[in-house]
Amino acid sequence: YELGQHIKFNKVEGEIIAIDDISMTLKTDQGKLVIPVKDIVENQVEIQG
Repeated sequence: YELGQHIKFNKVEGEIIAIDDISMTLKTDQGKLVIPVKDIVENQVEIQG
């Protein structure tokens, strides 16, 4: 994953604005969403565009 990529995770679409060792932060229409890396690894993530 890279900063600026648009992804869809658990029916939420957003732009990756931060990544570290334990989490990924998405900027969504509703605000920011912090997702633990564990959840990203265990679930399906769709890369947009």
